[in-house]
Amino acid sequence: MLHRLGHTSDGEGDIIAKFRGELYHNGDFVDVLESEDKHVEAEDTSEITVYYKITAPGDYKTKGYVTYSGKETQKEEVSFTVSNVGAKVETKEEEKKAEEEEKTGIPGFESVTCMTAIAIVFLLLSVYRRERGKNT
Repeated sequence: MLHRLGHTSDGEGDIIAKFRGELYHNGDFVDVLESEDKHVEAEDTSEITVYYKITAPGDYKTKGYVTYSGKETQKEEVSFTVSNVGAKVETKEEEKKAEEEEKTGIPGFESVTCMTAIAIVFLLLSVYRRERGKNT
């Protein structure tokens, strides 16, 4: 699970913000969620990211708030449903590797095959011109 929260500094200067919250699965408390400290410059907006590995399908809810400069934001809730935990998510690198494995032929020989085909065409044209020249 990747949970992102937006937080804007109130202009009092740079702040260190941190998310703190709770994770619930099907209504039951599962774990405490806490982000790394996030530096937010004055009057800037930044995302705070929280990671948690989901191990079971079901209905999830996070309840949490952001702390900064001794203050807390209002507590917010986010709900979501996980239907298939075991589903494989491929990265772009894995997708590219799978596509390359699906290609048939020997790597690098595509250009050799093309050059061979061009050479055969030129050879046939040359033979055709010679034969045509002898018949006139």
